[in-house]
Amino acid sequence: MATIEMHLIAERSLRIMNPISDTKLTLVGQLCQLEAGTRWLDLGCGKAEMICRFAQAHGIHAVGVDYFQELLDIGQQRAVELGVADRVTLVQGDAAAYQPETGDFDVVSCIGAPWIGGGFGGTLELMQRFGKPDGLYLMGDAYWTETPPDEAYSAWNKQPGAQVTLVETLDRIASAGMELVEMVLSTPDEWDRFEAAQWMAVHDHLRTHPDDETARAAHAWKAEQQRAYLQYARHYFNWGIFVARPKI
Repeated sequence: MATIEMHLIAERSLRIMNPISDTKLTLVGQLCQLEAGTRWLDLGCGKAEMICRFAQAHGIHAVGVDYFQELLDIGQQRAVELGVADRVTLVQGDAAAYQPETGDFDVVSCIGAPWIGGGFGGTLELMQRFGKPDGLYLMGDAYWTETPPDEAYSAWNKQPGAQVTLVETLDRIASAGMELVEMVLSTPDEWDRFEAAQWMAVHDHLRTHPDDETARAAHAWKAEQQRAYLQYARHYFNWGIFVARPKI
């Protein structure tokens, strides 16, 4: 399994740690109809790029929670760069155990980290502890575009059932007592940019750090990921941000 150090090497050039473009991320903010003073909680925020950008563009106040301080340090620097450090608070810790001083966030998100609540449905239920009854809840996760061959699961390091199809994603949202109200899906090009940028970053890092064991491990890990992506994931897998709201 990849360590945080390996991820930092592979994703060093990526501000957004998911296969989504700047344009699509901007669209997500627009779809949420953000305005000054909107309160946003992002669980598993990573480098906090999304909430920092939305704080700058829309004047929101945001809290980001992540387990890895290394990622939060990058996020804090980004908040300073964008002039939003007074509106973005970053908290180190287990997102599932987070206890905010005040709840009732207008928007709660978990973009690309559904394991926080034990899976897609469990994470949606966890998120509802923090949001308003009429709030927005954003889940970013992958899905199968069609049923893959059995060998694709192990090659792409996925357990059967961890990801499902789009219509099954709809059912998972409904099972959590929510309604799908919007979605923004990735394109193959966005996946390519996300994956291929990591190949170059790892390759360059190993060239400049040939005696670094972590760099060598990251290179081997990415080589496996590269083959699995080109052979299976690019053909059977996609990713999206799903916007839900409690049923009325």
